[in-house]
Amino acid sequence: MPHRFTIGRDRSSDIAIADDSVWLSESFEAARQYVYAPPVGDGPGPYTLDEHYRQVARTTAEARVALAGLRLANLINANLK
Repeated sequence: MPHRFTIGRDRSSDIAIADDSVWLSESFEAARQYVYAPPVGDGPGPYTLDEHYRQVARTTAEARVALAGLRLANLINANLK
């Protein structure tokens, strides 16, 4: 069953952030912390990615894409008022 990402009330302030430099910084930090993390190292590889790594990377990517979509929708709605 695919993972479903949901935004709770505690994340509504994240959706309202319209500064793209904040978006970039958040995504860079998420990638550094969860995707470019062991077993991925500094060298060119190859790396053996285990199931835990794949799940964390997938969940992180899905969460970032979902939040990006919600933020874009928020910007569009604000500009159509």
